[in-house]
Amino acid sequence: MKSQSRWYVVLWSLVISAILVSAACAQASQPPPTTAPKSETKSEVAPKPTEGTKEQKSASAPVQAKQSEPYKIRLVIMKGTQMFPILVMEDQGFDKKHGIVLEKKEAASPDAINIALRSNDVDVSLNGWIEAAKFRAQGVKIINTYPISKFVNAVLVKNDSPLKSYEEIKGKNFGSFYNPGTVTSGILRVASTKYYGFDPYTTTQVRQGAKPLLLGLLDKGDVDVIYMGEPDISTAMATGKYRSLVTIKDIYQTKANGAPVPLQLVVQAQEDFAVKNPAAMKAFNAALQDSILYLKNNSNIWPQLAKQVDIEDPKAVDILRESLSDAYYGKAWDRKFIDDAVQFGKEFRSVAGPDVMPDTDYSESFSMDYLP
Repeated sequence: MKSQSRWYVVLWSLVISAILVSAACAQASQPPPTTAPKSETKSEVAPKPTEGTKEQKSASAPVQAKQSEPYKIRLVIMKGTQMFPILVMEDQGFDKKHGIVLEKKEAASPDAINIALRSNDVDVSLNGWIEAAKFRAQGVKIINTYPISKFVNAVLVKNDSPLKSYEEIKGKNFGSFYNPGTVTSGILRVASTKYYGFDPYTTTQVRQGAKPLLLGLLDKGDVDVIYMGEPDISTAMATGKYRSLVTIKDIYQTKANGAPVPLQLVVQAQEDFAVKNPAAMKAFNAALQDSILYLKNNSNIWPQLAKQVDIEDPKAVDILRESLSDAYYGKAWDRKFIDDAVQFGKEFRSVAGPDVMPDTDYSESFSMDYLP
């Protein structure tokens, strides 16, 4: 009986051993796993960029676009001293610093600038501030966004002229490049009427013409005085043939007890463009401010700028630098600054009449929303 029990134990041991061997063989015959180790996966497959939620993507996309893409601005500008801040802006990289790209269109005259604005061919211009008031009265929404410069014009005579003071030009032959309705003629008309009691555009024999023609008329004696701006003043004065009878700055220093010379040139924009692109307008005005401060404080840049208006005579360069450095503001305007400009506009209207200046609220043509 004991022998039989031992045989049963042996038999069951053999059966269990056979089952274990069979299972081991089956496991050994299976193929290895297809997933590579983590370290091999990193070396063979490029990692995917991290993706956020839909809310994260929609919130971050506009910020990335604004930071990576420069603001494109269509600018119309007149050849001459008006171009100086723009030349400095591009030469010194202030445009890139503030993330703007300019598409420039050159205008031959102030009228050409106004045509470009009216036809919406440009976004921004450098223009007389009064033009915006005129545009708005006609339903064309143009806005003044930043101050550039004040008036630096002068009345010139020949060195041997018998005229000794500005008061003596009344009734004389008066030559001017500017027609009676422009802001540049306006400052002389206002200052003359207010401080000398006469308007040179109505109480003298006026001859209008191109700047070279005016000097020729003065040389021949066909006119007694000429009213000019830069760079023509510097060019003429450097020859030694002419002298200044009076400048706009002279009038305000002596007759207006040192009151500031009124605003002339500003950054004007299509109001629709400015409203839709406030960051672009602020960037442009910031770049322009940097440029103006640079040219005011770096005399070594002036020979290069003067060459742009065909001036190489060092004497003329010095006259130009002194004249314009004093004219550029290089700072943003405040409410008082705007109020003073509006007051000048009202005075111009009283002299020139409603056909030249509209009877509107001139303060509406200014904005402080786009200051640097």
